[in-house]
Amino acid sequence: MEEEGGEGGDEGKEETEEEKRARVRKELEKVAKGQAERRATAQLMFELGQKAYGKGVYGQAIEFLEGALTIILGHNIS
Repeated sequence: MEEEGGEGGDEGKEETEEEKRARVRKELEKVAKGQAERRATAQLMFELGQKAYGKGVYGQAIEFLEGALTIILGHNIS
C-alpha cells in the first residue's frame, strides 16, 4: 500500500533538504503570483474609482474604492 501523497515506490523515504527547499520555493512562488495579481486588480479598481470620483460619479467611485480596499485587506469592509 502506498503512502498518501507518496511518489511511486518512495514509501518511507524522507524528503531531502534540497527537495524541501524546492517544494517551499514553488509554494512561495504561487503565493507571490497570487498576491501580485490581487495587487494589480486592486490598483486598477483604485484608478477606476479615482476616475469616477473625478467625473462626479460618486456612487460608482465608492464601489470601486471599496472593492480595491476589500482586495487589499482580504475581507469585506461594509
